[in-house]
Amino acid sequence: MERIIIYLCFFMIIIKIICVFKKWNVRCDFRRYDILDIKGNKSNTKHNIMILMLCTSNYDHVCNNSIHQVSTYSKIHNYKFKVFRNKLNDNLHINFSKFEMVKQAMISYPEIEYFVMLDADVIFTSYDLTIESLIYNYSNNPNAKCFAPVDTLHGLITPYFSIAIYNTSINAGLMIWRRDASDLLQKYLYVAEHTKCGTKYNNSHPRNQNVWDICFRHILNNDDMAQIPWELAGVSNSKVIYQNHKKSDFKIQHSNIDDILKHSNNDIMFV
Repeated sequence: MERIIIYLCFFMIIIKIICVFKKWNVRCDFRRYDILDIKGNKSNTKHNIMILMLCTSNYDHVCNNSIHQVSTYSKIHNYKFKVFRNKLNDNLHINFSKFEMVKQAMISYPEIEYFVMLDADVIFTSYDLTIESLIYNYSNNPNAKCFAPVDTLHGLITPYFSIAIYNTSINAGLMIWRRDASDLLQKYLYVAEHTKCGTKYNNSHPRNQNVWDICFRHILNNDDMAQIPWELAGVSNSKVIYQNHKKSDFKIQHSNIDDILKHSNNDIMFV
């Protein structure tokens, strides 16, 4: 065991030296518990939760897969699920419509306690990981208003240790918003659309994340934002809820998404 620890420490030192040379960001995490044991780390807390997804018609071949998976996941955990079909702000890139849909949902559904912003290219390897577990058992601050994973580019994940090279402080493919976070949403969207910094970066990929890190993050209070583990959810190398950026993997489907939504027996709401 001691030899393994020595090898890991040596490996980390080498990685950090490489990252400094390459000007990469790197993070290493050691844990006292098995992060991949999602059943053993399940939270007993239950909230009224709504999952939100933006799926415009040009993305139908991607949404066809994710809508079925998210619908199944929502039924298992008694979450609401709503799909938005249109761009919601003509003055910003469509990526920012994800934040607009959360803002609209907060107004329309005052009974919902947490809103989950989920990208349309999401894939589940398991339905056991709950939103409540991400908040209470895995985040670094369960009392935060907003939760998101770090945007990792490459990573190694083991039950008790992980290391990753990361890009920005968040990945906007999966974000959890407490219902009283509307002030943060409005400030973020204002910064993106109306400030000099926001207009400089709101069309520079990754748009949402660049505006967040460069123009918005510094105005957040310490308790506004919390991290959820990228090892489990939100990025392309997550183990449970991950993004599939290889759009060629999604075959063009002839089924019409609007028809799927209309015949979903009210399990899926859509706009």
